[in-house]
Order: sequence, then structure tokens, then C-alpha cells
Amino acid sequence: MRGGATVQARWVVLATGNAAPEPLRGVAPELRERGAVVEDPWRASLLLRKASPSGTVVLVGSGLTAADVVATLRAGGHRGRILAVSRHGLLPRPHLAVAPAREGGLPRKRSLRRLLAWLRESGDAWRSALDALRPSSSALWQGLTEAERARFLRHLRARWDVHRHRVPPKVNALLRELLVEGKLRVIAGRVAGASATAGRMRVKVRKRSGARMAPVEAELLVNCTGPSAASALGTPLVQGLLEDGLASVDSARTGAEDVRRDAGGRRRARGAAPAGGGAAAARGAVGDHGHPGDPPAGEGARGAGPGAGGDYPGVTRTSGRRTPAFISSPETR
Repeated sequence: MRGGATVQARWVVLATGNAAPEPLRGVAPELRERGAVVEDPWRASLLLRKASPSGTVVLVGSGLTAADVVATLRAGGHRGRILAVSRHGLLPRPHLAVAPAREGGLPRKRSLRRLLAWLRESGDAWRSALDALRPSSSALWQGLTEAERARFLRHLRARWDVHRHRVPPKVNALLRELLVEGKLRVIAGRVAGASATAGRMRVKVRKRSGARMAPVEAELLVNCTGPSAASALGTPLVQGLLEDGLASVDSARTGAEDVRRDAGGRRRARGAAPAGGGAAAARGAVGDHGHPGDPPAGEGARGAGPGAGGDYPGVTRTSGRRTPAFISSPETR
């Protein structure tokens, strides 16, 4: 403790909150100096102070953090264009006011292939099926082989995130409205850099398809990539656990492993700790990030709001039913 005091405890929970996102790369130092780059998207007052009502805003990322930023900007009077760029170009799927329930428990066999088959069988009840996995997410992840974990991270991670971590109906309606009006555009690709121009910036975007895209003239660049596992693992507390041999970085580098020792002093790894708990409170591949199945009322993307639900234009449909794209993707078969 600060001051040198020591506290004896049987269990210690590291509830350190969201780690900072990794800083954006390729950004001209001048842009940071004049405040045109926002690395901490969770400071709403900072966002509203820096965004002009009609200026173009580029978001790096298109998940819950990006949805929060869009809602914050609109509530603050911003009416300019918003461009969201992420590797897969996927927006979070919406909660429904009343969602079909998934009957039956989890499958007995907990391989990745069997879990995906169980999710496919859920049909319209895929939301409640995903929510049912939440209490067992840590155990399920630890029960997968290293090959299955690698396969999940390589092919399914992005699809898992947008279906598991959903937006409330009110935010969903706002995003749909802005997409239809052309005020919001989502691009699959990456931001390759940002250079300073007279009073503005020029953002270079490389599309995932490889197609060329003209540089985007913008006034504000916002980091919406979400909490970084590297940032969490780099904190003094976690570094101390790693150095003392009480934790280690898991093989997939998605978090830390809780290291226990048997009676003979031999080291035993307990599996990666998902976000929100465990050895290092680092972001785990199937951990939850403060997004419960039944969120409380609120205006942001992580709260529930009134309004009608519905999927975004382009959502994958299978047999006429709304089915998560990651469930029906050929990559999972």
C-alpha cells in the first residue's frame, strides 16, 4: 500500500477499469500539439470542445467506443460528416426491446466447433444464446486448445465483438439514420497516417479491398480502437505480478495467466484472465467489457434506450432469419 502498509487477503480482485487505447500511429506531431487528435475518447467534454458543429470527424474504430462518440457528438450539436474506419468495417448489432429466448443449456462438448454449431441452432434467439455464454466465458476460453484460440482470434474475434457487445435500440436508430442520410460512413480498412494542412488535416485511408481512396480532409481524429491489452499489461501493478512470477502473459497475448504453485512449488498456469477480473485485468478474447446482457437505462452505447431495434444495412441473413455473420461465415465451417 502507499506508505508501506501491508494487507493480508485470501483473494485479490484487480478492477482497474478500461486500459487506455494504443496511441494512433503515423500522426503528424503538429496535429497532436494543436489538439486535433483525441486519444482518450471517453472524455466527452474534451470531444465536444474540440469538434466544430460542421467539421468532418474521422473515427479510428467502429465498435462500441465509436458508437459512444457518435452519440456524444450528435447530442452536443455536431452535424458534420463522420467517417469510421476499422479493419472489418463492422458496427455493433442492436439489442431488442424484447428478444427471443434460447431454450436449453450449453452443449456438453465445449469445443469451438460445437459451440458455433450451438449458436447457429439458436436462430432468432442468438442474442440470448450469446448472453448465456457470459457467466462461463472464462472457463470456455480456458477449455479451448491453443489452435482453437488462435482460430477464434484470427477469424471470429471481430464478429464476436459486434454481436456480443451490442448497442441499445435508441443508439441503433441514430446510427441507421446517419447512415441513410450519408452523415455517417463506415469503411473497412485502416488509417495509414494523418498530415497537417492549413487549419485542418489530411487523413490517408487504405481500404481493405485494396481500392484507392482519396485523402479525407478532416478537423478531428478520434482514437476509438478500445482498451489495449498491451496498455493493461504495462501498468506498474501488472508488471509487478509478472516480475514476481504471480502471473504470465498467455500464449495468445490477449491477457495474463494466473500462476499458482502446487505443494512442491511447481508453477501451474490457470488460463488467460478475461477482462473485468482475473490475474491481470487485461482484455481477454472472450471476456466481457462492462456490457451486461440487460443494461440499465442510459443514452450512451453501453446503456439501454427506448426505440425500435433492427439490424444495420448489409447484415448477413440466413434462411430469412437474422443470424450473426460470424455464425454463418464459411471461415467457421
